Amino acid sequence: LSALCGVHAVLSCSRGLALHYGYQAPMQLYMDINSQRVLGFTLYMREINVCVGKEWYRYSSSFFLPDNRILPLRARWHLRYLRSDFRGQLPQPYSSLPNATAIIPSNMNDMNQEEVSRYFDVQNCQFLIDSESTLVSEHEPAYFENQAVWERVLVYRFLDTKNSNRFFRAFYFPGLSDRYVKYIRYFLLRNKNGNFVGV
Repeated sequence: LSALCGVHAVLSCSRGLALHYGYQAPMQLYMDINSQRVLGFTLYMREINVCVGKEWYRYSSSFFLPDNRILPLRARWHLRYLRSDFRGQLPQPYSSLPNATAIIPSNMNDMNQEEVSRYFDVQNCQFLIDSESTLVSEHEPAYFENQAVWERVLVYRFLDTKNSNRFFRAFYFPGLSDRYVKYIRYFLLRNKNGNFVGV
């Protein structure tokens, strides 16, 4: 029984480490948006748009965006959606009214049909979250490759599930797992061309 418990404990720790090392990039990125390395770009901005396209579903919560009450110029941070190959209904923020949770918002449907009102113009994005992919399309370009427009502010490694061994992507073993798994890069990009001062 003790041997079984020991194996269970080792596999449980191994699974936790696999999740941490393989999939922490989105969570780490949203936490690091609050770092001075990122906030230093936003000193004179009133409205800051963080845009997501194909990575929209990995956004955890607005609590990860900087709080406008503690920033010197009280900038407002917004998550914005870019058109991607996903054709369902994207989330939308609650109203700012006191009874926000009781209001039925406009531009909503109960059929999970696409609502084009959610889409934002990429030229108005101060920051953009992107990842490497072998599947590039008209609506999901590799933004990170256009370095004339997008500066790579933060880069993380993220498990490439399609090209990694099934066992070693599920369980982490030091010194062994990295031989059998592949990683892609996960980016926070900054728009270098936009004039956003005082926006």
